[in-house]
Amino acid sequence: MSTPPLKLDLPENSATYGLARNSYSVAAIAALLWDYATQSDIHRTLVNSGLQTDSGKAFTSADVKLAVQDLQQRALIDFEPGNRSSPACRLVDELRIPLYRELLQANPGESLVSLIATTFRYNPAHTSYYWGLGKRETIAYLRIKYFSGASSEELSRLGQVISRLGDWDDVFYLAIFAGFDGPTFA
Repeated sequence: MSTPPLKLDLPENSATYGLARNSYSVAAIAALLWDYATQSDIHRTLVNSGLQTDSGKAFTSADVKLAVQDLQQRALIDFEPGNRSSPACRLVDELRIPLYRELLQANPGESLVSLIATTFRYNPAHTSYYWGLGKRETIAYLRIKYFSGASSEELSRLGQVISRLGDWDDVFYLAIFAGFDGPTFA
């Protein structure tokens, strides 16, 4: 059974950040992924989100690469230190924090949770003992679950399963408190 395509809504204020539409879309997805993400992760999330380029076409890997280069030239994105084989990037907090907040305001929380789950092929119904996501994917998923209003019971269950990875405190800190933003917590 296939899932219906998602349609992410972006706040129409890319000019606020001085970004072209494609760079703004890539930045918004990088914000949603929160931690360091590869360009492949960003591309998959863009495709799953239903967002299109400024010419109305689906994003290609080349479109993502150009947008990441634009963000890097503007000093709005950093690359993970020491990871040359598969470079991962993360928005600087000055852009990451407000874009994340705007995505939460413009989209139902469950659609954002679904986007992350779809991108990383995660099925919450199959999580009782084994946690199948890596650290970066876990950070993105846990963060969106938390800020989408997951109950404390649901977060506790997630914590029990995720803690089997051995670094629950670090994952929780990076997902919830890194880049602390008071208005998002309000």
